[in-house]
Amino acid sequence: MHISKLSIKNFRAFGANPSQLQFKPGVNLLVGPNNAGKSAVMDALRFTLGTKSDDWLKPSVSDFHFDGKSHAYDFRIEVEFDDLTLDECSTFMEWLGIRENTGKNFLKIWLSATRKDPHTIGKYEQEISWQRKAGPDDVGSSIDSDALRIIRATYLKPLRDAQRELSARKSSRLSQIFMSHKDVLSAGDDLVKIVSDTNDSVKAKIETPINQLNQEILSKLLLTTDKLAADISILPPHLKSILEDLYLRLILPATTTPEGDKLIGSALLNQGLGYENILFMAAELMLLSRSKFEASIPLLLIEEPEAHLHPQLQYNLIQLLEEMGLPPQKDDEKTQVQTIMTSHSPNISSATKIEKIQLFDKMGKVFSLSSSETKLESEDYDFLEKFLDVTKANLFFANSIILVEGDGENILLPVIAKKMGRDFSKFGVSIVNIGHIGFFRYARIFQQKKDPQMNIRVACIADRDIPPVEAKDYLTIPKSKKPRKTDADYAAAEIEAKEKTIKDRAMGGPVDVYVSPSWTFEHDLCLNGFDKEIHLVVCRLLKNTITGWQGDAKSISKEEIDQKASEEYQSWAAISPKERAAKIYEPIYSKSISKTDFAQHFARYLLTENNDNSDSFKKKIPSYLTKAIDHVAG
Repeated sequence: MHISKLSIKNFRAFGANPSQLQFKPGVNLLVGPNNAGKSAVMDALRFTLGTKSDDWLKPSVSDFHFDGKSHAYDFRIEVEFDDLTLDECSTFMEWLGIRENTGKNFLKIWLSATRKDPHTIGKYEQEISWQRKAGPDDVGSSIDSDALRIIRATYLKPLRDAQRELSARKSSRLSQIFMSHKDVLSAGDDLVKIVSDTNDSVKAKIETPINQLNQEILSKLLLTTDKLAADISILPPHLKSILEDLYLRLILPATTTPEGDKLIGSALLNQGLGYENILFMAAELMLLSRSKFEASIPLLLIEEPEAHLHPQLQYNLIQLLEEMGLPPQKDDEKTQVQTIMTSHSPNISSATKIEKIQLFDKMGKVFSLSSSETKLESEDYDFLEKFLDVTKANLFFANSIILVEGDGENILLPVIAKKMGRDFSKFGVSIVNIGHIGFFRYARIFQQKKDPQMNIRVACIADRDIPPVEAKDYLTIPKSKKPRKTDADYAAAEIEAKEKTIKDRAMGGPVDVYVSPSWTFEHDLCLNGFDKEIHLVVCRLLKNTITGWQGDAKSISKEEIDQKASEEYQSWAAISPKERAAKIYEPIYSKSISKTDFAQHFARYLLTENNDNSDSFKKKIPSYLTKAIDHVAG
């Protein structure tokens, strides 16, 4: 059985309109910005199902939704399970329902809590009361402790003290893990005998001082009627005590030298937090994977699994969880583990299948990215699984997103926005460079089939990519070397249709598309008012002017380049802005300088040499870019 649905009403960040989350077998990932409700989901599951570490969970006033004025007076959390086995159906028989669409059994368990006004409750009344029930309807009946023990989850905290959990102490998590393993329980008598024999051996070696302690000192201190004597042992001969005194550590295994000498394995004396977390999670996962033989379902709740783990270990962890989430083969002793986890790691997000991600927006609304909910198609999932890497996965954690086609926009847009007074880092905007393919595929991540839509503003910035006729002298089609068509070769209706096609493929829901009015991002910056500044930066990169004068690249000074660039720009005073922009853009188009190099140097120029105030600076920016920036950082 696995959790298929969670419904939350008036709990923490979730208000009076019930929020529903759909879960699948295997790995499920919750992502989104801080304070969006991810931890509230995990706590809702812990409150309703309980945990194997027996955490004491009791609702408090802060668990009731606060609407800005007051706390709600009730909350309700419902958890539904599907795909029950025959044994599980037998265990939960009295609480089962039947799905109308499939005819299969399901189990619904809920926790409801109410609170009273502290100013009106009686002397012996409790301010908060709560109950846990189960049943197919909204009435249900109480669910007994034996049944609850089966649905308890394994929970790994976000701030895990792995060292403490792995150390020897009373009621340690390690002892609980081993105490739940059938092979340990079956070997319990043998372990007790080993400890008893060891205690006897130890006592035999130090019998003299113990006798002296009893006869010469203790007997004189105790009353005659006490009939007590001191005894010594390494451990009490009880299985629980034995397991509580164990600690888990990593060792360097025994090896053999090239000469054939055997080297004994040794413990890592200074074990880092990352390895301690890996070891602790390994112990928990070992027990979960064997839960086919345990009286509990294989359910793992884990917050921020990336804690203390470097990216490769994060990737290994996700791969293992995906493997454990697969249906077991016939006669396999292992079972299918369902994992529900939260993360702020782009590494983990990019390694998780998109259809198993639940995305929270900044308003605390949660949206499934499964094919039944989003506009993503099967080809989109295949594409994104291949191309949505760790450098792009930051889109899952932003308040707003700008999707761009190249390095130039990726480098320059944050600088432009900052100069406009719209610093992306202050507005929680992520800029994602997706290259020249798949705009619409990334856009569909944020587009739901049905309302409501996500409160995550997305701007796609695309080139119209129709060169002006003023650039015709240096335009050729790559490979064929044929002249390229310009705007003079298109009818106005054709240009309009091309722009509409670009927009229609990606626009919808919270996604808007902004298309350049002419050619490319760099060309349009030049055409709109930055021609002189861009010309200067281009000349600095070329170490000469665009036409005419050629300097000695080895000996020429920055001041000389700037002077010659100024003279060249002034010589173009009589030509049109379109002609001037075409001349300045030619070295970038012909790849005499790369777009990336240009973007880096022009960004530095804007930050260190441009003195425009935000208003005058904004006037130089093409309107399609200012509208896109206002959309995501408005």
